[in-house]
Amino acid sequence: MIKTSWYTLIPLKYDLDKLVAWAQEIQCQTEPWDTIGAVSNKQRFWMTSLVPEVWQQCNEIMPCIDYWSEHRMGGSLGPRNCSIWEYPEYDELLPHIDNDEGVGGYPGKTSLIIPLIGDFTTWYFTDDTCTEKADQVTYSPGSIFVMKNWDRYHGGEPCGDYRLCLHVFSQTDIDDYLDVLFD
Repeated sequence: MIKTSWYTLIPLKYDLDKLVAWAQEIQCQTEPWDTIGAVSNKQRFWMTSLVPEVWQQCNEIMPCIDYWSEHRMGGSLGPRNCSIWEYPEYDELLPHIDNDEGVGGYPGKTSLIIPLIGDFTTWYFTDDTCTEKADQVTYSPGSIFVMKNWDRYHGGEPCGDYRLCLHVFSQTDIDDYLDVLFD
């Protein structure tokens, strides 16, 4: 595990090839949602139920949202709620903060990001003007990335032309878990 004041990287304890095949099967079976204009211009995502073994690992890190009610996605989503995020071509993640005042309707305190294909660089900014980067990290498939996305403006970019990852949302009342995750 790598811990800093704003992010933590945790090794994924599941066969990456199996997880990629599972995600790609979901992509082939269902229609994606577009995120055009929210945090990206080309991202797409699918909502689904996460593989039980990976869900268990995420919940060992912190309690996660099992069911998420979202009217525009057709009601309650779950069990083991997660989203599959795809950058079908290079596209920068626009500066934002993930909370009720930033990206509206964010369901949890933070998210666990599980990269499946492609490295990604995330940076955070010195303040809400998002003009100066304070720090950055590049992470890869085989890890789980958790950051203080609820109190830091951040953005990022794929290190190549394609990115596929999973997002699992934490519950909201998890401060005791976060105290352990960050230095």
